[in-house]
Amino acid sequence: QILVALYDNSSQGKMTDTKLLKFTGLTGILAALTGFIAEILLYGGFYGGPEFGQVSRQIMSEIPVRRLMLGGVLGPIEAILYIIGFIHIYLALRQGNRYLSLVTLAAFSAMMIVGGGAFHSAFVYTGLITRVKDAVTAEDITLLATLLNQSNNYISLLYKITFAFGLAGTVTFVGAVLFTKTLYPKWIILFTPTLMILVLQPLARHIPAPLGGMLAGGSVSISFLLFFCISVAVLWRRIQENNQ
Repeated sequence: QILVALYDNSSQGKMTDTKLLKFTGLTGILAALTGFIAEILLYGGFYGGPEFGQVSRQIMSEIPVRRLMLGGVLGPIEAILYIIGFIHIYLALRQGNRYLSLVTLAAFSAMMIVGGGAFHSAFVYTGLITRVKDAVTAEDITLLATLLNQSNNYISLLYKITFAFGLAGTVTFVGAVLFTKTLYPKWIILFTPTLMILVLQPLARHIPAPLGGMLAGGSVSISFLLFFCISVAVLWRRIQENNQ
C-alpha cells in the first residue's frame, strides 16, 4: 500500500494517501518517542546540561550492560520507524514538487539510518570500553585510551555524515514548502526538526538539573516529536476541510 500511494496518481491512490498520512504521521511520533527512550537508556539522568558531555559518558560506563545494549538496539528500530514517518513528509510535499519531496525523503531517511541506527549502536561500544577502565593495569591504560579515541573518531565520522544528510534534507524541505504548493502552511518551516535541533542543543547545554541533561541528550528526538505532532494536527485538519 505504501508503494501504491507513493506512485499512484489515481483517485484510489489519493484515498490511500489520506490513510497513509495518518498512519505515517503517527509512526513518526512513535519513532521520536522510541529515539528518546533509546537516549534515556544510554545516557539519561537528572543532571545539568553543562555537564552533558562528561556525565553522559560516565553514565554509559556505569549502567547495567543490558540497559546499555537495549539503548543501542533501539537505534535501528527507531531508524526504521523514522523512514516510515518521513513518508508522511513526502506525501505532504509531493504535490508541490515530486523531485524535492523524493530528495527530502531520501536525505532524512539516510540521516536517521546513520544517526539513529549506527550512531546509537556505536555508543554501546563507548560504554563497554569505558566501563573497564578501573579493571586494567597501568600498562593497559595507553591501549585503552587508544581504543576509546578510535571509537570517538568513528562516532565523529558518523556525526558528520548525519549532518550532511540532514543539511540536504533541510534545504529541500524548506525549499519545497516556501517555493511550491504543498499541503503545509509556510510557517511550518519554523518547526523544521533539523533547524530546531540547532537551537535546542546549545540552549539545553545551559539548562541546569534536573532537565538540562535530558534536553541535551534528547534534543533530536524532542525536535522531531514536536514536528510530527504539529504536522499530524495540521494535515488532519486539512484532510477534514477537503472532505467537507
